[in-house]
Amino acid sequence: NPAGLAGLTCPAAYGYNQNSFDDLSKSMLSYVYPTQYGVFSAAYLSDTLAGINIADETGLIVDSIGYTQSMTTLGYALPLLNDKVYLGGAFKYYKNDLDGGMYTVSGQDIDLGLIYKVQNNFQIGVSYQNLHGGVMGMGGLQWSTGTQEAFAGVIRLGVALKLRLFSKPTAVYTSLDNFVGNNYPGALNFGIEPELCRNFVMRLGFNQNNYSLDRKKTLNDIYIGAGINYSDMQIDYTYSVNSMDEKGNRHLISLGMTFDTPKTVITPIAPSYGPMTNTALAGDIIELTSDDLGSL
Repeated sequence: NPAGLAGLTCPAAYGYNQNSFDDLSKSMLSYVYPTQYGVFSAAYLSDTLAGINIADETGLIVDSIGYTQSMTTLGYALPLLNDKVYLGGAFKYYKNDLDGGMYTVSGQDIDLGLIYKVQNNFQIGVSYQNLHGGVMGMGGLQWSTGTQEAFAGVIRLGVALKLRLFSKPTAVYTSLDNFVGNNYPGALNFGIEPELCRNFVMRLGFNQNNYSLDRKKTLNDIYIGAGINYSDMQIDYTYSVNSMDEKGNRHLISLGMTFDTPKTVITPIAPSYGPMTNTALAGDIIELTSDDLGSL
């Protein structure tokens, strides 16, 4: 949910790298900067798959190609009504390449999000992903061959709650996805994050998705992870167990860093903020934080 950016009060950078099956690599780098006019963000994500074998009619491998897809995003969010409401949006630009530039594709779309703080420890968020494709019918990918590939609109409704479980501060998240303009099945997501000590949390998550090859059925994924936050640095690890060999098991390590609070913060509309933390931090766990909002 891009509205979660509005909870950030100091600049931050995040990134991760992931390798699967020796041939598939994923990476991400992002930067967030709050100003008196709102919170701005930029991110770059890239997936690369090498060693795709091409066989002839007899099954003999005659060639090997690669596929790269990337997405560049620009985000903006603003706190409203004395920090009770966060409003945000993101522009996404896609650039894909198949077989070393033989076939290329580009496209763009927009996400919008809203978060409402019911209480300091309870928040509700809603976002609409792929607004152009889902509502206006203008988004999607345009291949160099002339083929068009549409994006499905996604309405995501989520809640975030922080409470004490077995005397440990614990965050609980859940969201429901509904796909617009197609017959894709909906998806339910759930996560729990107990704080074992001040700078260390464990994570357990359950995710439903429809990213099977035919998109006709829902797949179930389980995520197990941990997060360490020390000073201004955050390290997260996740191991995902997927329900089909189509995706396989994966390890993900991410690194984040926050910087000193800027001299100018957003004061005209939202005179105060909660603590700038993240889902790996075990600081003031009783109050919801910016990354918690983003996970909605």
